[in-house]
Amino acid sequence: MALSDRGYDPELKKEKGEMNKRFFIGVAFLTLLLLSIFSVFTPLAKAESLSINGSEPLQSDDSLVETLSSSIQDASTVNTSSSSPPSDFLVEESSSSSSASTAPSDSADSMSTQVDAELTGSSVEETSRWDNAWTYTVGLGNNTYTSTIYSSPQVFWNGSCWLNSTYEEHADYRLMRNSRVTVEVYDYYAKYYDVNYSEVRLYDERFEVQRWMPKQERWDDLGAQSGSPVYAVVTNASGVWLTKSFTSWAGNLSITYTLRVAQPLKTTITWKSLLTEETEFRIVMKWSGIAGDKVNTNQGTMNVTAPITFNSTLYTFMKQDGTIAIQESLADTGFIDENRVYRNYVLQPVTVDVGAQGMKCDYVFQNSTLYSVPQNGIIVVDPTTWVDAESDRTGSIYAGNPTWN
Repeated sequence: MALSDRGYDPELKKEKGEMNKRFFIGVAFLTLLLLSIFSVFTPLAKAESLSINGSEPLQSDDSLVETLSSSIQDASTVNTSSSSPPSDFLVEESSSSSSASTAPSDSADSMSTQVDAELTGSSVEETSRWDNAWTYTVGLGNNTYTSTIYSSPQVFWNGSCWLNSTYEEHADYRLMRNSRVTVEVYDYYAKYYDVNYSEVRLYDERFEVQRWMPKQERWDDLGAQSGSPVYAVVTNASGVWLTKSFTSWAGNLSITYTLRVAQPLKTTITWKSLLTEETEFRIVMKWSGIAGDKVNTNQGTMNVTAPITFNSTLYTFMKQDGTIAIQESLADTGFIDENRVYRNYVLQPVTVDVGAQGMKCDYVFQNSTLYSVPQNGIIVVDPTTWVDAESDRTGSIYAGNPTWN
């Protein structure tokens, strides 16, 4: 039987071969197209996801403090990379490079968190940068840029890049930094440094909870900071919240350090009594090793060579050359009444004296009515601390040839 009789057609076979060839070419092209689209939109989707996560409504400080004081939460950490520093950053910041880059790192478990890519000058957008701690510059194209000058430092130089907030865990302390203060939090005390992390400004801050003994007519320390503390930390683009909690026979003490971006450190001390009878308590914040020999209050600036007692809500401790060492605001321990008059019923007069490594003082918060609480009663105190001086710089400038739309 001839091949043509069995249905074999050379022309038909050639035509089918061409169709198959075009089909496979089309499939390959479509595959490449889909892969290209996927590679473009995947990072966009990730970026959108990061943006959404970063813009979620944040709890208020009070809500976070309450949450951290009651339970341990997993840290929510945002990591970003940062570009090299601009060549014209402030000399003051430059001088901190060596000290900041050699900051202690004595634990294999050391953890560093860097937040907010925009504030750190992300390498993704080279036209935006921090010129110094106060000035942020954005390039607009056509040799045009705008610089925003903030009224207080917004970022700090860590030795390799600008950051607005960091949190690190070391063997025996936890480090918190922003543009206003640096603090090492140990189990039983905290130690404060300048923004550059090169000079101690306060060697020891610790807290006591005392109860009034009517028969003996004296205050007794309850040893509220005893045993090993339990830590909880939350970090996000707005800052760091660190809480250490102690449980003793008399009650529960929690100390929450709130370090928001470009803001002073807020410390919230919460005491919950476990005593069965109503008891009068007071909270004492003890400072020793305050750098310097002067203090400024609403009574002016005074050299401290002997005990001096003040009635003030703001204490600015200064070094011998007159520069600020550390500042403490106690205004938040009071309130403004309905007649817009400031009231403070718990802050007692503060005595500043000469001490080891500088000065010392005790901040006492006490009120026989407000601080007499039953079992499960709660007392809260929230002072504020920072080490930088406020700047009066503010505003924005344009340079080059602005083009208005």
